[in-house]
Amino acid sequence: MRTAAYGTVLVLASATARGAAAEPFLRGDTNRSAQLDIADPIKLFGVLFLGDGGLYCPDAADADDTGSLDITDGIYALSFLFTGGRAPPAPFPAPGEDPTGDALGCEDGPACETFVTSLGMRLVRVPPGSFLMGSPESERGRWYVEGPVHRVRITRGFYLGATEVTQGQFERVMGFNPSHFQGPEHGDDLERPVERVSWDDAAEFCRRLSELEGRTYRLPTEAEWEYACRAGTSTRFSFGDALGCDDECAPCPEAEERLWWCGDGEPAGTKHAGLTRPNAWCLQDMHGSVWEWCLDWTERYSPGEATDPAGPPTGEEKVIRGGYFGIALRNCRSAMRGDLSTEHRLELLGFRVALEE
Repeated sequence: MRTAAYGTVLVLASATARGAAAEPFLRGDTNRSAQLDIADPIKLFGVLFLGDGGLYCPDAADADDTGSLDITDGIYALSFLFTGGRAPPAPFPAPGEDPTGDALGCEDGPACETFVTSLGMRLVRVPPGSFLMGSPESERGRWYVEGPVHRVRITRGFYLGATEVTQGQFERVMGFNPSHFQGPEHGDDLERPVERVSWDDAAEFCRRLSELEGRTYRLPTEAEWEYACRAGTSTRFSFGDALGCDDECAPCPEAEERLWWCGDGEPAGTKHAGLTRPNAWCLQDMHGSVWEWCLDWTERYSPGEATDPAGPPTGEEKVIRGGYFGIALRNCRSAMRGDLSTEHRLELLGFRVALEE
């Protein structure tokens, strides 16, 4: 299968975002992944025939550039990927700047600097800054370990995986795929998040990837993870509070395009990475999907201000963040914390990588 992308460093920018130079948007790309792969026609068919959530950019999904969205766009993309069909027409400059002048258009998107590794792993730059970590006592669904709320300063920018590490990426680095959700019964989709990895497995992946790339990859700290997940927000989720939902497993229109949880209406299990709408910093699958290992040993929060915290030097359990595909909505909040001993390997447990600048 072929994929189309734009090289090693990408800037995904709207026409008005911070005055950044706009890079082309790829035709056929329905999920803002900056490449054309099998997830794109799947997403389009879901929108056209199953009533799935909308597309961030209908113009990008218009693979054959006819000015309308229909089944031929999915067929066009599939033909290019699997049978050597014609490549999609030339990219268009930026959202709202389609030179063909059709009536589709795009939403204004954030400007996100993206680094792509030699293995095709996409990481998004997270800028330095500060935020309020944890949840206030008034937050619905809160657990006591999420307080007290305290200010954290992140003094160094870093890159974070746009999605969790996938089965295919893990296998290329480690030589095996430990995941439960693999094989014909799960669609032979190596773009699902890798799971059933211990903390030590995740750390070893980072070590080997660092050797391959000549850069320093590691797990994100818990503070870095929450800072990136919130992406400048202080609400329960990066997309809002979702207070109109029951916080358990009932359908939630506010959440359905944003995360995988027990109320998403899909079969239980992991899903193709990168199908959810990104947060304001272009990160996907931060809520739900699979729990993600963090670098830190777990500890209770202190009330004072912290700068680049990385947890205690020793401990018994490592932090996990984000929730997973089978858990209640309230347990996928930005502030939600969990912890497990390092040897745990569960089918709901994965990770994403951080890259130091």
